[in-house]
Amino acid sequence: MALTKLAPAREREGFGQIAEIKTEARQDGEAIEWAQKALAKSPNDAAAHARLAERYVEMQRAGDAILAYEKAIALDPRNSRTTEALAQLHIQAGQPSRAAELYRGLLRVATDDEIIERTGEAAIALEELTDSLGELEKVLSPLAFVMSHKPVYRRLLVGLYLRYVPTLAERARWGTPEVAAAAQKELSRVSGQALRPLLELLRSDGDPNERRLAVTVLGFLGNRAAAAPLLAIAKGAPTSAGAARSTSG
Repeated sequence: MALTKLAPAREREGFGQIAEIKTEARQDGEAIEWAQKALAKSPNDAAAHARLAERYVEMQRAGDAILAYEKAIALDPRNSRTTEALAQLHIQAGQPSRAAELYRGLLRVATDDEIIERTGEAAIALEELTDSLGELEKVLSPLAFVMSHKPVYRRLLVGLYLRYVPTLAERARWGTPEVAAAAQKELSRVSGQALRPLLELLRSDGDPNERRLAVTVLGFLGNRAAAAPLLAIAKGAPTSAGAARSTSG
C-alpha cells in the first residue's frame, strides 16, 4: 500500500503487482480482490481484463475467465494471445463453434502474418473436426482477394481447399441422396472461388505433393475454365522461378 500512497497515479500498477504477489502465494481470493481493484482504476484497459481472466483460469473458474476474456477482446480485438486463450477455454468447455467464431474474427482484423498463419491453421484444424470448413472458406476467400498483397491468406485458403474439396467430392459420390445433393451444391459454390488460388499454386514452385493434390482437387471441382491452364502446365510451361533458373543456367 505504501506504493499507492506515495504515487497515487500509479495505483493501478501497484494493485496489479499486489495481485501477482497474492497469486504466487496461492492466496487466490485476495489475488482476485486486488486484480479487481486494479481494473476499477482503468475499466477500459484490455490488458487488465486479460490479467483478471488469467487469475480466474489459475483458480479453475472457467466461467468467470471467459467473461473477463470476452471484455478484453471487445476492447482489443487484435490481441491474438487473448483470443487464443479464450478459444481454448471454449474448446475445453465443449463449445468449439464459439472458438471457431473467435478465430474467424481474428483473421478479419489481424495484420501480422505470423499471427494470421497461426490462427488460420488452428481454425482449419478445428473446423475440419466440426465439419464447418465451408463457413471458414467464406471468410478466407474474400480476404485472399482483397488482401492479395498478403500471400498468407492465399496459402491458408489453398490449404483449406486441399482438405475440404476431397471430402465434398466423396460425399457427392457416396452419400445418401440428400447428403450428395448438398455436397454437390457446395462443390458448385466453391468451384468458382477455388480456381484462381489453386492454379496459382500449380504455377508456383511450391511443395510438389501439394501441387499434385491441387490437380486432383481441380478435377473434383469439374471447372471447365481450369482445362486450358492445366494443359499449359502439363505441357511444361515454366513457372517464373523456373524460367529464371533456366536463364541463369
